[in-house]
Amino acid sequence: MNDVRLQIFNHLQKLSMNFFARSQVGDLMSRFTSDLDRLENVIVNTLPSGIWGLLSVVMSMSVLLIFEWKMALLSLMSLPLCVIGPWFLGKRASSQTYSVQETTAAVSNTVQENLSAQPVVKAFGLQAALSAQFAQ
Repeated sequence: MNDVRLQIFNHLQKLSMNFFARSQVGDLMSRFTSDLDRLENVIVNTLPSGIWGLLSVVMSMSVLLIFEWKMALLSLMSLPLCVIGPWFLGKRASSQTYSVQETTAAVSNTVQENLSAQPVVKAFGLQAALSAQFAQ
């Protein structure tokens, strides 16, 4: 994961000033942190669980074939539903995840801009106005 973080950081260093002018810092920060956290979660948690689940299915089906072949055939016929169902739901989940990511980036950007501007906020007494704006 450290290598992936380093590669992303190095890639950011190579991007043009035009890219940074078009991008919000909060969006970049959110992607750098939460996307990498999700990737790490897949590698550390989901991948081993998936391998364990696959091995469990293979072993269970082997035992079932030995003891009750008719039940094994019925189970094998329903197995494609276990693959097709998540595939259909995965598309919707992916679009929802992207929406959440954009919202998180916008919040991060707003907080960062607010923290950077605290001298101005305090000098002009803008705390209440900015709190109301952030609540919306």
